[in-house]
Amino acid sequence: MDAQQWWGDLPTWITTAAVAIAVLQFMADRRRRRAEEDRESKVQATGSPPG
Repeated sequence: MDAQQWWGDLPTWITTAAVAIAVLQFMADRRRRRAEEDRESKVQATGSPPG
């Protein structure tokens, strides 16, 4: 692969990296929300805050 072709592919690599980062952030956010919901449901079930 010559330098000209590499620079031409650069936007593709940037887009690929951006999509990968977005997927990782989405998965982390889902995991965090699920943990918060689990905590809240336990608090509601017991009637007292944890700790």
